[in-house]
Amino acid sequence: MNFDCNADAEKIYNACKGLGTKEEDIIKVIGNRNLAQRHQIRLAYFSKYNKDLLDVLDSELSGDFGYLSRSLFLGPIQVLAMDLYKIFKKTGSAGGDINDIICCLSPSEITALKAAYLEDDDDAEDEPIDLHAPEDNKLVLNYEGVKDKARSLEKDIEKETKGQHRDFLLKFINTNRREFTPEEIRSVASSGRWDMLVDMQQVERNATAIHDATEGKAGKGNEVEVTRILSTASALDLRAMYDHYRDVYKVSMVDAISKAFKNPLRNAYNNVIMTAVDLRLLLVAQLYNAMHGLGTDERTLSRIFTIRSEIDLHNLRMLFQEKVGRSLGEMVKSDTSGDYRSLLLTILGEK
Repeated sequence: MNFDCNADAEKIYNACKGLGTKEEDIIKVIGNRNLAQRHQIRLAYFSKYNKDLLDVLDSELSGDFGYLSRSLFLGPIQVLAMDLYKIFKKTGSAGGDINDIICCLSPSEITALKAAYLEDDDDAEDEPIDLHAPEDNKLVLNYEGVKDKARSLEKDIEKETKGQHRDFLLKFINTNRREFTPEEIRSVASSGRWDMLVDMQQVERNATAIHDATEGKAGKGNEVEVTRILSTASALDLRAMYDHYRDVYKVSMVDAISKAFKNPLRNAYNNVIMTAVDLRLLLVAQLYNAMHGLGTDERTLSRIFTIRSEIDLHNLRMLFQEKVGRSLGEMVKSDTSGDYRSLLLTILGEK
């Protein structure tokens, strides 16, 4: 498909001018472009009409459709930071939602998330957004007009979570865990030679410690010990620990933790483990849970579709069919509606 950022900018302008908005025209443009192209469209729009396209979309589009449309112009970390801001804004609602964001990130991603979340410039909210910096770290809170200059990810976690769940999240985001390249992870995962990159003796000790902290302790597991291990272990440590636990105890470490702890701590622990073991399977579960049963979790749908659209959304769609026995597109059609549904299906390549 030929791409012309100026033509796309004009299409969106024409869709928004006058009475009424031609939402379908906007969907055809932004739903069929990648992030880099959408950034060029935003630049072209500003150059032609002297308006930030995000502000235009904010005024013209509403609800979940509007939020998804704007999110498509942001980088992945910005999307996550924006979602966290929205979650924490609803006092007392933080729990599984923040686990699905924070506990699925690598150490470097957490560092970037902290920066994207932080408002550290006294005059920032009065400054124009730098359209030439799509990953501008101050965009998220500036865009929300946040006036609390002391706000940070840590402080919001301290304020909106409690107990052992809060303790785990704070340790998890502030611990310097070793990070490996995707190539290193794929190499040892395919060969099973965990000892090439991890201390197998320590892995075995940690697996034993988790077993001792959970076995026979329904709902009353040893949070201190499990938090210590899961907040410090690298992704490869966790992969090796998961395999060793299953081989020795003939049960999944996730199942053991699920029996020993209650939500939201249980969900936080298991998200950390499954991110290391099989992130795509975890994302499929999150997509399914977002649409299964009464109600729909549109924020989770929007987040995963936006972030994974240029990574592995096609693979997620196939895995969803394999594990759920129903197509992702069919569930989207039955659980969403209107322009929001149309944009999701366009991103998915089914419209």
